[in-house]
Amino acid sequence: MGTWGPGPLDNDTADEYVDILGGEAESIRLATLETTFTEAMTSSRGPRVSVMPEEVIGAAVVVAANTPGGRNLPWNGEYPGIAGWLGGNVPHALVSAAVQALQVTLSADSPHWRGWVDDSVKEEARAAIDELLSALISAGASGETGA
Repeated sequence: MGTWGPGPLDNDTADEYVDILGGEAESIRLATLETTFTEAMTSSRGPRVSVMPEEVIGAAVVVAANTPGGRNLPWNGEYPGIAGWLGGNVPHALVSAAVQALQVTLSADSPHWRGWVDDSVKEEARAAIDELLSALISAGASGETGA
């Protein structure tokens, strides 16, 4: 059984996803992030799910950590150096894809939200996702997606 908590990386799947990305070269990270977001948005339109919501969350954490407004998010400390994983220049399209994938994958009626036993912990998790989304949306709106 996996570990679950309210933070974006407080589950085994997202944590492992980010851990694997941490060991990859920058070009592989970018390609993996793009693929994750694309598959998440594509699979949401059909009956087959190829990317887990927690993987989308992990991917979005990496993207947000590499934007000026996301560098100080509280969960970044779990991965020292995460703010430099994308070389200081996050493509605007990647930020946009992160926002869209999170919104599609974690919509209000998403199965992800039905699995929570404790409503107060689920609300903490929603607040953390809202904070993550806010950092990404802010970066996309301002055009500040890099160092």
